[in-house]
Amino acid sequence: MKSVDNGTIIKNGLKSSQEVILELGKVLVPVIFFVTFLEVSGILPIIAGSAEPLMNIFGLPGEAAMVLVIGNLTNVYGAIGAMLSIDITQQQLTVLSVMVTISHSLPTETAVVSKAGAQGRWVLIYRVIASLVFGFLVNLFLTI
Repeated sequence: MKSVDNGTIIKNGLKSSQEVILELGKVLVPVIFFVTFLEVSGILPIIAGSAEPLMNIFGLPGEAAMVLVIGNLTNVYGAIGAMLSIDITQQQLTVLSVMVTISHSLPTETAVVSKAGAQGRWVLIYRVIASLVFGFLVNLFLTI
């Protein structure tokens, strides 16, 4: 049986943790800064106001539109950064998380599935529709 060196395990764990934190920071910090800038500059309330009617279908505030756009164009971590910048309930967080989980990183993943032989545009359409349908259903079930 091999002996385990706790010092090596801790050292490797800390190194891996540092790498993950740096990778997440590259996404989270700029997104949080961007959304906070939009809020402070008065642009986010304008966007939220225009998106409010659509977002209400999912039980979400208008600001959630920014989270969906960021998540759909970047990745889940970008959406998390944007979520940290808005005030939402646990129910809204759940609905938004379901929607972003289904339709995150659309440009990147559409390109990947296209290269793999699938029809990218159909995968994109299905993911967006699934995100909307499940967002609506999760909100509906959580309000019952």
